[in-house]
Amino acid sequence: MTVERMLEQLALLIEEQVETADGWADRVVTVIAVVMAAVESDPQRAWRCLVDPVDDRRRVGDARRALRDRLAATIEHGAPEAGDDRSPGSWASVGVGRLWELAVQRLTTGDDGVGIDDVAGSVAFVLLAPRLGAAEARRRVLSGPRPSQLDVRWPHG
Repeated sequence: MTVERMLEQLALLIEEQVETADGWADRVVTVIAVVMAAVESDPQRAWRCLVDPVDDRRRVGDARRALRDRLAATIEHGAPEAGDDRSPGSWASVGVGRLWELAVQRLTTGDDGVGIDDVAGSVAFVLLAPRLGAAEARRRVLSGPRPSQLDVRWPHG
């Protein structure tokens, strides 16, 4: 299976889970949880998609950039929540970049004794707190999906 096809499958896995998210903040938490669950569920496939320099030809690099853009668009999709007149805009792209770095770090260095739920929750909090405030960001993270609880399975074929 090509890396491009696996990246497409990852995007579809994420978009399926995000359908039930309520607003951009919940989409942030969900996207982070699903990506990290996918990394944990099949590290070899995630490695090929996110890291593997052997496959990093121009075509694969373009597909990786397209996935990052698609994830940012997934986060941005929909209207801002009531009382928030600021659109996520390029902030979503920065968040996806940080998420990508986190996934690569997890694949290259392992878990360092930190659980996947703690890692994902910390990243989500750091992204949400400046926009929502610490208390609301914490509430969103604690009420959102946790990677360890998601049944994320990469399709085969």
